[in-house]
Amino acid sequence: MFPARPPADQERFLGYFPHSGLHNQRIALETALRLAGYLNRTLLLPPLYMTEKTFNIGWMPLEELVERWERMNQEESEFCKDIDAKDVRARTNFTEKEMRGALYHSAPSNRSADMNCRIYHAWTTVPWTFVYTLPKVLKGLATNMTLTASMGLVNDTTRFDARVLDDSEYDYRHHSEPPASVVDILDATYTAEGHIQTWIKSANKTLPRFLGLHLRTFDGGFVKDASQNIELMAAWVREIVQMDKANLTNTQPPTSASVASVTKPALAQESPSTHRSPSAPEVRQPAFLDLCRQQSQESHFIFLATDVPHPRESPLLSDFLNEFPCTMVLSDFPEATARLVRIQNPFDNVRMLPFLILLLDANMAAKGRQFHGTDKSTFQGILKSISGQNTILA
Repeated sequence: MFPARPPADQERFLGYFPHSGLHNQRIALETALRLAGYLNRTLLLPPLYMTEKTFNIGWMPLEELVERWERMNQEESEFCKDIDAKDVRARTNFTEKEMRGALYHSAPSNRSADMNCRIYHAWTTVPWTFVYTLPKVLKGLATNMTLTASMGLVNDTTRFDARVLDDSEYDYRHHSEPPASVVDILDATYTAEGHIQTWIKSANKTLPRFLGLHLRTFDGGFVKDASQNIELMAAWVREIVQMDKANLTNTQPPTSASVASVTKPALAQESPSTHRSPSAPEVRQPAFLDLCRQQSQESHFIFLATDVPHPRESPLLSDFLNEFPCTMVLSDFPEATARLVRIQNPFDNVRMLPFLILLLDANMAAKGRQFHGTDKSTFQGILKSISGQNTILA
């Protein structure tokens, strides 16, 4: 990310080990940047860690975190770089328990080649510039870092020993020149948004924008709270519906000229691949649209981002989908997700689709005219920060 250079005379450093999901990693990055500035140290910047849920590294004491990263060493699995992940998945059916057991309790030399390659392609690390444009003012603070157990770090013994808050003039969310991977996700987002506009018109709905939801159910307390959280979201949608009905009775029905419509920033307009006319004949008509057309003109289109597998077949979501039949999920947008298929990490050849799909799903929810996330989920911090903006991970 930054050019290599020898250390300056008496230069001192600050480093940290990444863990947890994207938002927690962003919090750690921002805190480290501030501490490096306060302490006049050069920040050793770890990469951004992206993974399938099976191999997510959560918070743990420093010794355990160091050991976990040592077990993630991929050097003995370098041969997997030239093996396509799709081929490995097609010929294996390893369970999550088997993969975690192999990773944490056996050396690569004791695993099968297929197991090594399945693990190899299930996670990756990328420079922060893969999804961020760091302000130029920060470039002098950071260098690349190799994760090793030999670094001298402060051993915090609890999850929340200290938190640094900063009201400085610098905007760490600046995106002047989005990286290519961000442009790909933006392109996919605009493709999906164009489809939504077409579907709303086709269904003859009064409100030209959609609501965004993000339902997290996979890990921690979100598993047991899933039913409660989806009901909270349903209650929120009902409240929005009532508010909009009241507004519509007091005003003229909104038109595309009187509300904020989907627009593209200058960067996206310069790319021919991002242009999608709302009336383009190639836009599909998804199966849910027939039922949606049967609802009143005031019915709301909703985009539901979720980690629930096959959401349209999920018992957890059946009542919600029945009550709000104009609900969309990412699987309704194969043209958008197809834009991410070609992206690979140039360092290890890991295909980025499984990780970028999560960002696309979340980005779509955040693009709703109003957004509601899962209570207690730190990830909604990212979504709230990008809601209504033409960027991701703002």
